[in-house]
Amino acid sequence: MWMRFLLIGVISFLITNCKSEIDYRVDANWIYINETNHSITYAPENTWNDFNVGPKDTTIFIQHGDGPKDISAESYVPVINALTVMIDGTRCDAKLAVKLHDISSYEAKKIDDRTYEFTFRYTDENTSHAVDCEN
Repeated sequence: MWMRFLLIGVISFLITNCKSEIDYRVDANWIYINETNHSITYAPENTWNDFNVGPKDTTIFIQHGDGPKDISAESYVPVINALTVMIDGTRCDAKLAVKLHDISSYEAKKIDDRTYEFTFRYTDENTSHAVDCEN
C-alpha cells in the first residue's frame, strides 16, 4: 500500500519539478577595439590571463552557450572578468574595469534572434583615469 503513495509522490515530484523550457544556442561576439596608442592588459584575475589589446589593435572573443528562445542584449554578461585594467603595464585603472563589467558600456548589434555583437572601444577618454600601479 505504501508503495502506491511513494509512486504517486515520485510522479508528482517529477511533474512539478521538471522544466518544460528548452535551452537554445545563444552566441555573442565580443569585440575589443583599442583606439589608443597604449597597450591594454588585464590583471591575473582575468579569465584570460594573457588578454592584451595592443595599440590601435582589435581582439575578438566568440562565445557560445545555452539560453532562452527570446534573449535581449541586456541579458548578456560581458566575458571580461578583470578587477584592474593595466595601461602600458605600469598604470592601473579600476574604473575602466567596472565599465567592462557593465553591458550598457558596449555597443550592441543584433545579428539574429539569439546572436549579438558587442563592441567595447578603448579611447583616450576612457583610459585617462589610470594611475601608477601599486606594487
